[in-house]
Amino acid sequence: LTPNDNPFYRQIAAFAAAIRGEAPVAVPPEDARRAIAVAAAARDSLRTGQAILV
Repeated sequence: LTPNDNPFYRQIAAFAAAIRGEAPVAVPPEDARRAIAVAAAARDSLRTGQAILV
């Protein structure tokens, strides 16, 4: 990144390009689903004090 780069703008531009079919998505849907599952399991483990199988 250079001082003039705007990471938020670049992220939105990449997302818009993916929606238009001009570029692949940065994170495949299955990877996103897995990341959410891990985050939810971590939250549940914190609440219950138990290990959560993901």
